[in-house]
Amino acid sequence: MAMNLELSQALQSIYQVAQDPDLSLRAIREKMRDDALDAILRSDPGNASEFRNAIIAHKDFWYLFHSMANAKLMDQNALDNTQFLDPNDLNPQVSFQKLHQMAAEQRVRSNLYKVDNNVLIGILANNPDECRAYLAEKVEFGLLKEAKGWQPNVMVPGPTGPVPHNKSVAVLPDTTVKQIQEHASQILLSRLIATSTDKVALKQLLDATSQDQLNRAMQALGYPQSASIHITHPLTTSVPGIHNQALERETEVRQAWVKENFATYVLNLSEEDLLAKKDTLESKKQYFAEGLDEPFKSECRDLSEEEIAELRGILGARYLQVALSITGGDVLDALNASDDELEDEIDNLWGTEEDQDGGYPYIEEAVASNPALIRQGILQNLIQNLDTNPANLKILSEINSAQNLEEFKTGLGKLGITNVDWIEEEEWRAMQEWSHDQALDMVQNQILHLPNNPVNQGILKEINTAKNIEEFRAGLKKAGIDPVDWITRADKDDIQAVIRPHAFKIHLAQAQFGAEFRPELLAALDKLPPERQAALLEKPEQIRHLANAKDANAVKFYLGRDAEGIDEVVNENVRLAGFQQLHNVPIAKALEKTGFILDKSKITALNDLIETIGPNDFTSVKKYKDLVDDISEKCGIPPGNAIVYDAFGLNPTGTAYLVDNDITASIKQQREFNEELHSAALNPRDRNKELINILLRIEKTALVTDANIAKINDYFKSSKDLTTFIGKIGNDSTLKGLKAGMEHELTAIAFNQLKIQSVAAPLRGTNMTAFNTAISQMDDLVETFNKKRESFGDTAAKLQFVSDVNPVHLAAPQFIRECKDDPNGMRAKFGDMADKCDSIVDRLLRNQALLEAQLASIPKVIPRGPDEDERWEQANDLVDKIKQELEETKKSLAIFRDYQQKLSGPSGILKTIDDNIANKKNDYYEPASFKATIVKAGNTITTSPPVGAPAHRAAATIGTSSKVNNFLTGDRLGPGDKCEYEMDRPVTSGQPPTTFNAKGKFVERHDTAPPAPSKLKDGQITKQQQCTFVVEDPPHQTQPPVGPRGQLDPRLTDAKVNFYMGMAVAILSRFDPKNPPSKDNPIRLNGTSEEDMRHLWTALVIVGEKNAKNMRFGRDAIIVESGPFNPAKERGLLGFTKDSLYTKYKNDHSAAINAKVTDAQGMVKKQTDHIDSVKGAEKGIDKFKKGINEIKATVDEAEKTRAEQGPAPETPSVVFKP
Repeated sequence: MAMNLELSQALQSIYQVAQDPDLSLRAIREKMRDDALDAILRSDPGNASEFRNAIIAHKDFWYLFHSMANAKLMDQNALDNTQFLDPNDLNPQVSFQKLHQMAAEQRVRSNLYKVDNNVLIGILANNPDECRAYLAEKVEFGLLKEAKGWQPNVMVPGPTGPVPHNKSVAVLPDTTVKQIQEHASQILLSRLIATSTDKVALKQLLDATSQDQLNRAMQALGYPQSASIHITHPLTTSVPGIHNQALERETEVRQAWVKENFATYVLNLSEEDLLAKKDTLESKKQYFAEGLDEPFKSECRDLSEEEIAELRGILGARYLQVALSITGGDVLDALNASDDELEDEIDNLWGTEEDQDGGYPYIEEAVASNPALIRQGILQNLIQNLDTNPANLKILSEINSAQNLEEFKTGLGKLGITNVDWIEEEEWRAMQEWSHDQALDMVQNQILHLPNNPVNQGILKEINTAKNIEEFRAGLKKAGIDPVDWITRADKDDIQAVIRPHAFKIHLAQAQFGAEFRPELLAALDKLPPERQAALLEKPEQIRHLANAKDANAVKFYLGRDAEGIDEVVNENVRLAGFQQLHNVPIAKALEKTGFILDKSKITALNDLIETIGPNDFTSVKKYKDLVDDISEKCGIPPGNAIVYDAFGLNPTGTAYLVDNDITASIKQQREFNEELHSAALNPRDRNKELINILLRIEKTALVTDANIAKINDYFKSSKDLTTFIGKIGNDSTLKGLKAGMEHELTAIAFNQLKIQSVAAPLRGTNMTAFNTAISQMDDLVETFNKKRESFGDTAAKLQFVSDVNPVHLAAPQFIRECKDDPNGMRAKFGDMADKCDSIVDRLLRNQALLEAQLASIPKVIPRGPDEDERWEQANDLVDKIKQELEETKKSLAIFRDYQQKLSGPSGILKTIDDNIANKKNDYYEPASFKATIVKAGNTITTSPPVGAPAHRAAATIGTSSKVNNFLTGDRLGPGDKCEYEMDRPVTSGQPPTTFNAKGKFVERHDTAPPAPSKLKDGQITKQQQCTFVVEDPPHQTQPPVGPRGQLDPRLTDAKVNFYMGMAVAILSRFDPKNPPSKDNPIRLNGTSEEDMRHLWTALVIVGEKNAKNMRFGRDAIIVESGPFNPAKERGLLGFTKDSLYTKYKNDHSAAINAKVTDAQGMVKKQTDHIDSVKGAEKGIDKFKKGINEIKATVDEAEKTRAEQGPAPETPSVVFKP
């Protein structure tokens, strides 16, 4: 029987040759295999002897196969022996032709594993005809071209050129090619699996439930879309070997991913989340994964116990680092323990009790995993819990000053730390930060707990106002902190930010109502820039003035015009001012806590009641309750109010004292200390009653005796100003306890008014000499006021130009840029002028307050006696003179206040400039038939093209609040914002009349990068805002509907001209008139639509030609960077061609062109008006400065007075009764 079948079996098992473990023997046999198969391919399957000879010539190879091992016939006349190989075998599947095809298939398949992936992809990317041609070109598959029956290639046209095809189906039938492709597909997938590190893709491959999912998973692994897939779903049945390989690889990759990423996962856990892992760490190993977060919870599902122990050690070390950093107890022994002792020391710290398994294994695993990390937590704990004292601060300062690891270890040694060898070179700097932070806390605490005395207040001021690190360190040394060389500039800012609020509280503590009563003031101070906080602390008296400020103007003087919380501070100060008028401070503070508000009538009623308080009011709870009820009634509150009882130290029913009641004794004590003051208030004799009232309002530490009152009165009479008066009180050992209170309660204006009252006292008597002296002194004062006011008159005239400054002009781009770039520019000039104006207003307000005090001090009735008529005449003349000056003062005030508002008011020049500098406003072009809308980032009114969408149709990019000439003012565009210009252009025309409408939209966006500088002709440097204008919706006809054959209304062309001319003018509006478009400052066009780019280019050319002279530009200022449009096609030898859009625009659409050109010229005029307006303002400022120089002494004095005494009240009043 012939051996055709046996040879077929050998061919089918020929792959086994490549499985020999002996690589040298494998290489030999693979060479034998390829030679044997090549011999078959070169033989003619139609010539039996030739075909048999191809087998016999390589019999040594074929003997290797079990099916051919007994083929002795190959040695016995085999060439003609039909019993060896029969060409007429009854089984058609083993005919010589089939065996020849099997040899061709195996020649390719047996070498597929040797080729790279690109070859496999090439096989899979071709149809059978293309694949045969491709295989024949690869020498790895033998010389298929020499195979008997192989036909030459035929070139077939393809999308990218001719492609070789081969029809040698007699050698490699289509079915064989498909089988080769199946094998190539499997090899490629197997390789991708073997090299993949994508656990998600591998999991998707294993979990695929359909052919489509399988295909996508293969492609996720890197299987190209161009390669055909010859693997069917499910893998478990189609290619179980590959499925098992994927299963093993997915487990391997997943476990490797877990090991690679677990430490990062643990490191990124927050301290809160880490501490929450305690139960997870203490659980059994089999439950460990359950306590992890996804994806680790799933990915750790099949790890071995050893691998779980390794992960638990990693998590445990990090957990212990955090847990031990905050644990209580003495951690020094644990920090000094060796690795072998560390676990026991941790157990000792926590008092860990062994469970049934002998303790928590995770601690042992953690110590084995990363003992250094655990020690970091212990070291952090030790440092953070050091007591704040000079010795520890000194050690930490030395640690912070360490420049290398050895110095750092030496510093730790001074804390008793002996085990420091675990600290690595790359880690000590991070640990030094713990010492740094703790030392900063200590520094802050030491400063915050300095005793409140004049010396320490001076040190605190030096620290808070230090302008550089050297001054700051010097201040710290005075506070007992040394060394200080480790403290950085950033530390300086941080420490000052912490202690400045403390300093404010210290200064406010001297007020009758201290910091605890002033949350709004403290909040406003806290929000101030550091430099303004420092300025206030440089002159602490300003804080006192600020606490007394009762109008917005005064508060702004200290906090700044744009400070937050101005109104809240005013309201708080005004409310507290009512309680400050009460003659018993503890009562005032108690009432303040109730939240009630006092008016003048309630204040008077309460003070009358306070005067009657005596010892009997405190002999029992009932009598004290009656007193509290009386106080409530005077406040308009029905008796029995629980809030009032609580504020005065009683229980809700008023039947018992609260346990921590100390206010009752304070009320009684202050009443006792004020006893003689109350008597003096009832009979002041020659004493100033208002001065006594002020003394009654001050909290005291001792009785104010009649002798004390007499001294104070004498000091008042002999003092020319408030500073002198306060100084005398402070220098008197019996009175210095009153100094701080007097400073807060008595203002300079009030003092001066009381002095006027004192000067006017002789007007109430009959002594003519004293009377004349008083009249003369008061007359001289009026003259002084008159001269100062009149000196301001010329200055007021020079401020007239302020009224002509149009805020619209202050938005000019070039003006704003100059304000930004020049610290001494127009913003500074206007600011200085506003300050001068404020000082003049302040001086006039002071004058008004003193004039009103003069009027109030002149008696309405002159005492009878000698020279009575003359005294009446002089008094009346003085009153008339005062009234006239007061009237003129009020007129001047009205004028300067008007200028004050225009300069620094809520909508004044400075606010407008600052808003523009802050990029809050911009001008936008809104041509006729367009609507300009600003769309803020995140607004869903419009949507931008998705990522990957085609490029815009046409775009122009340039290098960097009333509506005027189709321009309006709106918010400046920020990142992600845009301005949409939408055209909606209905037109009714023709006979009979018909309505046509066209719509379109372009948008404007601003680059968020800083503007690029451009040099101007005069050598100045400006910055051009980067802007991009994009056609989002080109002009299209909306009415009437487009015809069935696409017919368009002729009027659409005019609408397009209107659209693109409008876009061109909008683009030009972004240029500085000093720096118009040019070759060096061009407009750049890009896009994908030739028509849109052609229209926009043409519109820009026309506007450039017809614009105002200083804003004209040529075609070389328009650069077409990319896109299908070529401007050269628009022009011929003698200019624009007759078919160019330029020619059509000018010939057929002159009305639309002229309208937009008019807008462009109006835009230039508007920008020129900006410049002219600013020039006019500069001239006005110069005139104003010259006028100020003429009265420099007066203005300087006004500024000095304002700075030292605080701003005058906006509504002057007299502190004494007429």
